[in-house]
Amino acid sequence: MLHSFTDSAENMQRAVRHGLYIGVNGIATFAKDEAQRVMYRTIPQQQLLLETDAPFLTPTPFRGTINEPKYTSVVAEFLGELRDENPADLAAATTSNAKRLFSI
Repeated sequence: MLHSFTDSAENMQRAVRHGLYIGVNGIATFAKDEAQRVMYRTIPQQQLLLETDAPFLTPTPFRGTINEPKYTSVVAEFLGELRDENPADLAAATTSNAKRLFSI
């Protein structure tokens, strides 16, 4: 798993080819670089994970406060809109991915 991934689309694709999961947290909600937004849009759903990185990297609109696990729903909503996917479906897929990765 690549934690708090903010790298390039090229490196994301390289990681995906190697079977790694890509962890996305609140940083995605305030990324201004269009290339990075494109990268978040193109992470294969079957290798996407949502993470909090609590108490840091709080998503917009809660920046400046302590991050909490409940804010993963904000990241799911943001990514759903960015990727034109239903946030509930995205949350279900990422939960399934986490269960598979951590054997839970």
